[in-house]
Order: sequence, then structure tokens, then C-alpha cells
Amino acid sequence: MDDIERAKVGKWEKIQHLVLLGILFPAYLIWEVLEGLSIGFWARTGFTLFIYFGLLYLLRRPAGAERRRRLQNELDRGIFDCSIRFANALPGSLRDLWDDGVAQQTGQGMDFQTQMGDLQPAPAGKKRAYVILDILDRVEPIRKPRIWRRGWAVAVLRTDKGIMHLAADEDALARLEDALSMPTEDEPQPGDASGR
Repeated sequence: MDDIERAKVGKWEKIQHLVLLGILFPAYLIWEVLEGLSIGFWARTGFTLFIYFGLLYLLRRPAGAERRRRLQNELDRGIFDCSIRFANALPGSLRDLWDDGVAQQTGQGMDFQTQMGDLQPAPAGKKRAYVILDILDRVEPIRKPRIWRRGWAVAVLRTDKGIMHLAADEDALARLEDALSMPTEDEPQPGDASGR
């Protein structure tokens, strides 16, 4: 199947995810060790939470740096996380809802694929191609997408399939704007004899 290929998640991101999800077993081990040392209930609770949150804090820096590198490498290849919805859809219809996934810039177009999953998202639908005719404006969303992240904005795009709202990172939107501002092979270049 022709899916959008995402970069693999790094080891620090995986470790942080496992520590975040697997709180019960390490907390139980720490709790039992402290109980064996005859430490009181509230002291055990406080010490267990201190160790757990300290571990998360120590993992945050390498995992965050690894995630930023991975997302930047994907953006360099034209791949970015986003959400789309159609602006002129009937309220309450499926086209009116935000569809979360990943997009890949293809020249002056964009391929979009719904993806699901927390750590390493997996494709959840077929890839859809859109030709971006113009970026009309930036707007404040009435309803934010489920995966809204800090630094995201919503752009209004005129595509071959209608007016679309695209919620994505500012860098991804700037990349799309740059791609649309580049002349195609059919357009004459300034200073060309054919452009006069």
C-alpha cells in the first residue's frame, strides 16, 4: 500500500513513553523496597512520587531533543502532522469534523493520510491527494482539532476539492506558502524573453 512513510521513533522517546505508561510496576517496586526499610506510609508515597517525577524530568530533555530532530527531518522531507476539515461542509457532517493525520507536500499539492496511535502513528486510511490552488488566509479555529499542539495555526486553502482548513505547525504552513510562491515550469520567469 502507498502510505506516507514516517521516521521511526527514537529510543529516548520510547523509554519516556514506557515510563509514562508503566507507572504502576516501577511505583510498586519502589513502594515495596521502601516498605522493607520500615519507612512510613506518607514518606513512602512522597518518595515514590519524587523518584517517578524525577525520572520523567530527566528523560524529558533527551526525548524532547530526539523528537524535535525527528520532526525536523520529516519536515525537511515535506512530511508534517496536521488536521484538515472542509470549511463549506454542512454542520455536523463528516467533512465538517477535523480529520487528524499526516500530510506530505508534493510540489504545489499535498497528500493527506489519516493516522492513529500515540507513540508511532500507523496509517488508518488511504492517502488522499489535494492540489493547493491558493492559500487564502489564516483564521482562528472555532473548534480546535483533537491533536492541537502548541505553535499550530489554521490556514484556509483553496484546493481542487473545495475550501479546506489546514491546522498545522507554523513551519509547515510557511513551507506550503513557499512552495506556492515558486513559479512552475509553465510560468515565465522574470527577465525571460518569453515573459515579455
